[in-house]
Amino acid sequence: METKKIKVARVNGGRYFKVLAAFPIWVDAGSAPSNASYGNARLLRTVYKEKQARPGDQINILPGGDFLVSESGYVFKIKLEKPEFAPFERRYGDFNNAYLPARMVVEISRSYRRHVDVYPL
Repeated sequence: METKKIKVARVNGGRYFKVLAAFPIWVDAGSAPSNASYGNARLLRTVYKEKQARPGDQINILPGGDFLVSESGYVFKIKLEKPEFAPFERRYGDFNNAYLPARMVVEISRSYRRHVDVYPL
């Protein structure tokens, strides 16, 4: 049975959610060569691993992407829907909204979010 989703509008300041019940997410695990090429160059695709968002984790919906902050403080770049690789296909999706499982998350105030320092390499 498909889980009912709620639409969450992306805003410039970001939105923060606390996970109440486990649900599947897809974590960015790096890149790998694909079977597609452009001219003589072989295209890379992002590899995603299916994991579970656990109760107590925090999901940050930010302008730069969606992130999961675990209770131990680790940060993962995630997708909330199962990703597909289609390098030459145009996407006309709903990029201004994120879709979260209903009754499995609760929005929290910005002041209650788990503070994480992320520095560029």
